[in-house]
This record gives sequence, structure tokens and C-alpha cells, in this order.
Amino acid sequence: MMEQEKLLMPMLSRRQLLKMAGGTLTVGLLSACASPTAPSAGTGGDSGSAAPAAGMTVTFWRMPYATTASPMAKEELDKFYGEQMPAMLPDNISVETVEVADAPFDKIQASLAAGQPPDITIVDQTWVSPLLALSAINAMPDGLIDVVGSFGSFTNDFFRVGEEGTIYILPWGWWERGVFYNLGLLSEHGYAPEDLPNNLADLIPFAQELTVWPEGAAEPTLTAWPLAGGTTFDFYTALVDNLGGFWWLNDSASGFGEPEWEEAWRMTLAMFDTFHLDAREGLDAIERFYGGKSYFLPQQLWVGNVLRRDYPDLEWGVMTHPTPNGKAPYGWQEAHTGWGNLSTKSGADLDATWEVWKVLYSPEWTRANALALNYIPARLEAQNQEPFVAENQQWAGAIVKHNVGNSVCPGFWPADMWKIINTAWEQVYLTNADVAETLQGAKREADALLAVSPEIQATIITKQDYVDHPDWTEGKIPIAAWWDGTYGSYLTAEQQAELG
Repeated sequence: MMEQEKLLMPMLSRRQLLKMAGGTLTVGLLSACASPTAPSAGTGGDSGSAAPAAGMTVTFWRMPYATTASPMAKEELDKFYGEQMPAMLPDNISVETVEVADAPFDKIQASLAAGQPPDITIVDQTWVSPLLALSAINAMPDGLIDVVGSFGSFTNDFFRVGEEGTIYILPWGWWERGVFYNLGLLSEHGYAPEDLPNNLADLIPFAQELTVWPEGAAEPTLTAWPLAGGTTFDFYTALVDNLGGFWWLNDSASGFGEPEWEEAWRMTLAMFDTFHLDAREGLDAIERFYGGKSYFLPQQLWVGNVLRRDYPDLEWGVMTHPTPNGKAPYGWQEAHTGWGNLSTKSGADLDATWEVWKVLYSPEWTRANALALNYIPARLEAQNQEPFVAENQQWAGAIVKHNVGNSVCPGFWPADMWKIINTAWEQVYLTNADVAETLQGAKREADALLAVSPEIQATIITKQDYVDHPDWTEGKIPIAAWWDGTYGSYLTAEQQAELG
């Protein structure tokens, strides 16, 4: 980030800053951008803002969904935008909807520079920091939404900023990670969902039996547990979590140098080199699964939308990751944001935008969008109803993992931090660099970046945060240490001997 852009970031403590989503911190907003005045922070209750005056139009930018959503999701979104949303709004408010397909943030930047931003727009997690730094996004009025009652205490803590507890944006839903399975392939071998392994010692022989790897071939023709093409991330992340490790120990220290990370990376490599479940380089794991050439696929839940839309004949379900001890927690969740109020209006005109904003965080919209993107809806009223129930095999594993105490959220960070850990893994994965040394190097780089980046400190969730907030997980996270620190100690004696 350039120095002049750093100066735009609010120099607040982690506790004062929004616990917001973030990948690459998008920069370059012009200093000429409009800076709307933020209303006071919301603290609870269901009463809305003052009733808007007659005949007001709210400009609303959204991404198109007609060709990207599954038929089931498209039907629900059509119903929401065509019937439910107009019925939920006061009669004197109309909505001008604009679908923005390409480079949406570039268009937002241009609209801000011109002083004519949309009143409400999608705000990706990567855009929150620059919008907040430039006061280009409005704070939620007091009492607009009961955040604790509608979204839960974790969301309430996660998305507040400043001494007054201001909320600028809320999550649409939670990207849970799970393991997709091809029910048709498994049925051919007489396996039902209840037969699938829940610990690593059982997974290895199960996957070896089902994998087809012709002699002399560079990669399997049919895999049980694919790892190539980036799926190693899901495998080692689940291992880190289930060994009791964390991405971040506190605001100034990463967990990369901890023994759980070394164990997770060494075991991931062993899945290739010792147990031969896949080739290190080969056909992408996602493409294998889509093409019916893999029994399992560890991935985010968005895969479910693609399966419903493009592969309607493929029978599938979702299970939790097999763990070293066969018990919870099962891994991390990620928040997906969100609608932002960028309006430069004031008074009753601004109140009108909040009426629309509130409807866009309603249970009805949350449900429709969760179906479209295949995630766990953030609005509590939209959870625990069809299809988001454990009895539905396509959601079962994700629902179990979403239970209190079964998910760990590490927060969000920009591309520079991702580059550190991804580069380190590539060195180990592709060039056989020493695991311990490489991780220690990644830790030094990450800790140095944390030290000079209050914006990153503001977006991560640490082990210390979970210690300080037992209410988030009923005290189940951080989990008590059970691993004895011996490589592969959770495997059978024969499997440990194979590891050497």
C-alpha cells in the first residue's frame, strides 16, 4: 500500500475497528470522492428511522443472477425482487435497480469521484477498508436492525467499529467448508453416507481402496480423495484447526510457526508421497469431481450451486472433514458481506435508503441469496429451515460444522498476507523445501506485516479473541490440547511405520 493511502486508514486499535471482510485491500479511491456524513451507530431494537417523505427513489446496484444461480435459487430471487421486496417497502419509496456485471468496484470508484454513488450497492469484503477510510460508506442508524437478535452475538462483535460500536455492513452468510461426496460412485461400492470415515486413520485405507491409479500413470484416473489443484489448502487448514492450531495467536503474532502447522503440512505431503492418494500435480480436484472422476471434494460450499446448476444428474452430499480424533471442531467459516449504504443524500431521502437496506438484510432476501450462493444464511431466522437443515444430505456436513463450537473464523486479511503463506506452501509443495524452516520464515514475514498494519490487525480473529469471548462458542474454542506432538500419532501403528 502506498504511503499516502496508508494515511487514509483510521489509526484505531483492533477493538475499535470494524471486524470486516478483507482479501486484497483495494486502493486508489480519489480524494475527490464524496464523503457522506455517517448517522449514529445502531445498538439494537427493531424500530426503523423516521418515515421518509413522499415519492423518493433509491438507486440500487446489484450483481446479475439470471445466468449464475441454480433454477431453485433463481425462482426465489425472482420472487423476492418481484413480489416480496415491493410489498415490504413503504408505498412512497421506489427502487431503481441497476445490474452491474463487470468491474463493479471500478464503477463504484467512478461514481464516488463524480459525487453520484449508488444509494445501496454490494460491498465486497475487499472494498470495506477503503470505503470506511474515506467515509464513503454510511453507518447504520440507531435501532434499524436488532443485530444480536437477528444475527447473533458473534456477528454483533465481529462487525462493530469504534467506541460507539458502529455497524457499517453486515454479513449475507457464512462460507462453510466441508467435503462433497459423489453418492452415486459410493453406492456402486455399497457405501451409504453413514459409512463414510470420520477420522484420518480410517480415511486413508478407505480412499486407497477406491482410488484407481494405473501402473506407470502420472496421476490417478479415479481418485477417492483428490488433493491436486489447490485442494491441499482445505486439507491442511482442517488439520490445523483440528489439531488445535490457529492462524493468529493474537493481534501481533501469527500461528504459522506453531507445531500444529508443521504437523498439518507434513501430513498433507504424506497423503501424496506416502499414502499415494493423489499426484502432486495433475487434474484439478474440482474438475475431477464435476466430471465424476472423484468420490470426494474438500471445498467451500459454493460448489453446491455449480452442481445444482450445471450437473443436475450428479447425486451428492456434504460431510464434515475427517479429523485426527474423529471429533469437533471441524474447521473455519468465512463471512460473506454485504450491502453498503453509500448515499450522499440526507434527511428523509437518506432515511429512504435505510428502509431499502433493511429489506435487503431481511430473512426473505437472506434465504434467497443463500440458495443462490450455497452458503449458511447469516440471518438467524433463515437458518434451521429447509433446505438448511442437517436432515438434508446436501447441507448436513455444513450444518454440523456451523454449530456453535464447531467452526473457527480467522477473520480476513489482504493479498500481501495471503502471498506470504501461499508462497511458503508452494516452496514446500513444489520444491520440497524444509517444512519447519519455511513456516518459521513465513511467521517472521507475517508478524512483521502485522506490526506495521493496523488495518490487518483489525480484520483478523485470533486465539486470544476466542479466549476473551467464550460466549461466541460456549467456551468450546479454543479446544483443549489433546495431540501429543508426535508425527502421525493419531494414525494406526502400521500407518506410522509407513511414515518412517
